[in-house]
Amino acid sequence: MSIPNLDAHGLLPAGVHDCTLMEIEQSFAWNRHRRGLYRDFAWCVTDELRPLFAVPILVDGSFVTSAEAPNDVDVVLDVMKASHDDQQRCLRFCDFHHKRLMADYRVDLWPNLPNQDDMAAFFQHLRAQDARFAGLDENHRKGILRVA
Repeated sequence: MSIPNLDAHGLLPAGVHDCTLMEIEQSFAWNRHRRGLYRDFAWCVTDELRPLFAVPILVDGSFVTSAEAPNDVDVVLDVMKASHDDQQRCLRFCDFHHKRLMADYRVDLWPNLPNQDDMAAFFQHLRAQDARFAGLDENHRKGILRVA
């Protein structure tokens, strides 16, 4: 596993790229601000998410771009293949703890659930204003990371 280099627009190439937390740190914690953001994100994963959910974690947002000072890390708990009970537990956890995780860890947490918007696909789209700013077509796809 390895994280591909960012493209000329400062984005991951299209697709879902498997990686480890250590690889995320090596690729995206290149300045003081980012090291702090990574530290908070890693604590959230190891202290809050992994003890409760043994599912893939998708990582996106400006943290996995060339932005110098991202505000947060977008994280998706991919419970698509989990049991119905685990999906419901994840949904309740995300609803109840969303604001706290943002305040404590700067993690913007979302569930990826069946029969709802596919958050994995959603986060591979650029926002219209971001695409225009970068001179890209609104249909341009960007990559995201997956920590198994």
